[in-house]
Amino acid sequence: MGYVKSLDPGSSDFGHLLKHEPLLVTLGCAAESYVHTDPHAAMVKTRLFGEVMEPGGPRVLRQRA
Repeated sequence: MGYVKSLDPGSSDFGHLLKHEPLLVTLGCAAESYVHTDPHAAMVKTRLFGEVMEPGGPRVLRQRA
């Protein structure tokens, strides 16, 4: 969890998800970092992000509000 917390301040896009699902922070930050250097890896991380988000998507978004 320490590594994931270190990603939190550096990501305005995904840091807020840390309290809900740390894996989303890891996948989101990885997708962001790979988008220009390895687009295929970025798409894989984005798909994994969606798969993790889908089962609890409404729950995670409702808690954020």
